[in-house]
Amino acid sequence: MTIVLTDTRVALPNEHESTAPPTSPAVVGPPSLSPAPSVPAVAPVPVAPVPVAPVAAVPTLPPLPATLIVRPWRDAVIEANGHPPHSRYVELFWLSVLGPTATWLLRRLTDGLHEYPDGYVLELESTAHALGVQGTPTRTSPFGRALSRCQLFGTTHDTDDGIVVRQALPWLEPRQIARMPEHLKAAHHDWVVRLRHGHDPALLRRAEALADAMVWAGDPMAAVQRQLVLLGLPTSIAHQAAKAAARRAGSLR
Repeated sequence: MTIVLTDTRVALPNEHESTAPPTSPAVVGPPSLSPAPSVPAVAPVPVAPVPVAPVAAVPTLPPLPATLIVRPWRDAVIEANGHPPHSRYVELFWLSVLGPTATWLLRRLTDGLHEYPDGYVLELESTAHALGVQGTPTRTSPFGRALSRCQLFGTTHDTDDGIVVRQALPWLEPRQIARMPEHLKAAHHDWVVRLRHGHDPALLRRAEALADAMVWAGDPMAAVQRQLVLLGLPTSIAHQAAKAAARRAGSLR
């Protein structure tokens, strides 16, 4: 039987060996720096306050009155060469400038002047409802904006107690025509060429015949001219025919 002895001996330290714990290696720090030169203190530069302009208050528009006094705007040149609000020219071309509500409002204003040539009192709320515009009329309501557009494009003008209204509108200006759709520009050009620069003598004779009949029936000259325009005749021809008919009737009576 073989016995194996295990060596459990532990070697003792040599008496000449040092038993002190190992020392940490020396840590080398950054090199010493020279002190920074002192900087003299600088006083802050005073900054002047920026003046702020006061915000201007937005002016408030005066409210619309309950009624307006409507009177005619006399302009012999435009009435002789222009277009009544009910004419085909206004419906085709001025409508795109004024807008539908302002166009109908202008027609309603001139209708009142046909009944009361010297002027009348217009009740705004009932007029707005008659045009299909609901609500109380204010400066920013659809009715108030339509009233403003009539003034903006020169069809009405403010007075101290109401407005004056044109009974005929002029030919559109080039800048207004330039903003139209292309098909309206072409239609306006054809209208001008056909009716403004080349009147048909036969058309004038037919207009005079109609005007004679109306004058002999007792219609005034303004009503005769308006009826001829409503029949589709150019304003200048209607004016000439009505004027000639009134002159002939006056010489015969």
